[in-house]
Amino acid sequence: MSFPISVIVPSFNQGQYIEQTISSMTSISTEVLVFDGKSTDQTTTILRRLDDQLAHWISEPDQGQSHAINKGLNKATGKIINWINSDDYLEPGALEAIESAFKDEAVNVFIGKSNIVKDGKIVAQSRGTDIYKGNLAKTIGRARIDQPETWWRKSVIDEIGPLNQALHYTMDRDWWIKYLLRFGMSGIKKENVVLANFRLHGESKTVSQSDAFKVERNSYYRSLAKEYGLVSQAKELSGIADFLPLTNMPAQVDLQLLRKAFSYFYLLLADEAYVKGDHRSVRYFLDTLDKKILSTDDYAFYDKLAFRSKLPSTLIKLARKIKP
Repeated sequence: MSFPISVIVPSFNQGQYIEQTISSMTSISTEVLVFDGKSTDQTTTILRRLDDQLAHWISEPDQGQSHAINKGLNKATGKIINWINSDDYLEPGALEAIESAFKDEAVNVFIGKSNIVKDGKIVAQSRGTDIYKGNLAKTIGRARIDQPETWWRKSVIDEIGPLNQALHYTMDRDWWIKYLLRFGMSGIKKENVVLANFRLHGESKTVSQSDAFKVERNSYYRSLAKEYGLVSQAKELSGIADFLPLTNMPAQVDLQLLRKAFSYFYLLLADEAYVKGDHRSVRYFLDTLDKKILSTDDYAFYDKLAFRSKLPSTLIKLARKIKP
């Protein structure tokens, strides 16, 4: 049987959550495939009990999350695909909204929103993967993706290729950048609909390994610069990033577009440095980027960061304390 939607569930020691994950996506038109990394908790007991709800499941040692998801990609038969981590779950009606969106053959990527859940309560809502209309360079340079609510046409993923197993935190960003480099902004549909529930807890990667996400992200961009011969960009990031092996990158890209994207990435790094109080790095990244290519709003933000980074840090702290 061919399924319209395939959902891959990478799993490891999330037995307290995985039943809710699976139950949230059980549908006659949905193929659920669970790849567990030999959990030592109650996960396999639950999977045996839910066997009739699953198209496939296996519990065996793997090489990490990306490897588990790639095993799912090899088995998936659906025309629409995504993975849902075993501590997250779908919103009621999400599968119907996803299937409806892809009835339009022009849609390659469908983006919604997620509830952010902590201790069983919704504490916030995501804004969904960032799309800057009319500004592909910024969309690539920021490349912020909310993975659980970003769904893909399987034929597009077949072209982009499997996840890069050298990446443990930014494999979804890698897919997103590859898509943008190949297809630009075409084929993307975004709606104000909640598709998933993203759970924050002490053992989740987002909470427990947040710094590692940025380290790998920075290394990814430096590797991207090296991949396409952007020597100066690779050198400019040498102080904060190493090189990573990239896979299945497009053979030809618009290098001018990519250079512009790096200016937006530097602006992001300057903003992050400012939040940390690292004014030296703020000025470094602001001096490095090409401010002439920035949008009007981003140019104004550049000026604000440039001004504030010249003020003494003690004055900034004082201003924050007295700010109403």
